[in-house]
Amino acid sequence: MNHSPDPLISSAEMQALMGRDRRGLTDVFFPLRVWYLIGTCALYAIGLIFSSHHMAQLLATDHTLVDRLGLYLLFRGWFVVFATLLGLWAYARAWRIRPVFWGLFLLSLTNLISDLFIVYPERLANPTWGFAFLFSLRLLAIVALFYCAKNVHRLPAPGQRFNLLLPLRHTAWLDRRTS
Repeated sequence: MNHSPDPLISSAEMQALMGRDRRGLTDVFFPLRVWYLIGTCALYAIGLIFSSHHMAQLLATDHTLVDRLGLYLLFRGWFVVFATLLGLWAYARAWRIRPVFWGLFLLSLTNLISDLFIVYPERLANPTWGFAFLFSLRLLAIVALFYCAKNVHRLPAPGQRFNLLLPLRHTAWLDRRTS
């Protein structure tokens, strides 16, 4: 019986079968999630800082509670600004990204739970479409933050971290390596 010296599959095919494809190592949706978080945090921070008293009036009917809630929302707006800047700094500079993103995720989850009891009780009793939309934006931001924290080991290259078109660069019809 003669054995052929040529292998049945190439070494590149064997690597593809045994290991990961090079495109699978990078989370190409990381920049999309980061830009979503930036946009959502900017929207919330601007709203909380510049119209905290108006938002407090929408959230509570008791006038004594409105003043305290307005100050709390103003503080929360500045807190969102500083937390967002910390996350951006860590992401752009690759500085302790894993603990920063996990900390921001746990902090945002804790703030959501405390807001359910402090800020939202009256609004949850009589929800509106606008409130439901803003609340869903917040929940989606927490989910995006979770996936950012979970996929820290799959960060894009430093030059591609803010590239919104990164998912398109890794599709088969745009990838120049496959043609």
